[in-house]
Amino acid sequence: MNSRRDFLKKAALLSGGAAVVNMLPPVIQRAMAINPAVGSTFYDAEHIVFLMQENRSFDHQLGMLQGVRGFNDPRAINLPDKNKVWLQTTKGGDTYGPSRLNVKDTKIAWMGSLPHGWTDQTDAMNGGKYDKWLHVKMARSKAYSEMPLTLGYGEREDFPFYYSLADAFTVCDQNFCSSITGTHSNRHYWMTGTVREKNTPEGIAHLWNVSNYEYPELE
Repeated sequence: MNSRRDFLKKAALLSGGAAVVNMLPPVIQRAMAINPAVGSTFYDAEHIVFLMQENRSFDHQLGMLQGVRGFNDPRAINLPDKNKVWLQTTKGGDTYGPSRLNVKDTKIAWMGSLPHGWTDQTDAMNGGKYDKWLHVKMARSKAYSEMPLTLGYGEREDFPFYYSLADAFTVCDQNFCSSITGTHSNRHYWMTGTVREKNTPEGIAHLWNVSNYEYPELE
């Protein structure tokens, strides 16, 4: 039975020779060159690497990857206004859909981050209606606050390394953060399995970066 690695190598050769494989980043080429011992399984792994990215939704980064549900999701929910969840409407009645954020030809990477904390996440969900993203996910910079940046996504040209990783290995789509809040809470959940200081119902849930955590002083 062919492994995914074998399939990709053969597909590359059939589609244009070794040059296709050589287009992958060197670190991925090295990973694909490692042939596991015959009969081995993941139980034989000596090391397991956990990679946690910083505040990126799956659709923002890999929603355009061929084969994932992403923006082709046939079971995307309908909003109260009967539009698909991709089509969000502002308070003024303007409706926007997903659009590409061109990393190379625009200054999108320097336009400031969007809110991604507990309060705005729950407000955007709006009790399960999921129709307030444009209301509460506005850019912090006033110059860009009216732009629907929260509906932006990247393509292969914008995230070539991550698309190469996705091509070379297995992608599990429909991934979401453990806690619908910011960085620190999800880091703690990742390492401990909880956002509470004690894993009991009465333990305090730490959901805000600024108020719940002390930052180390920089020298």
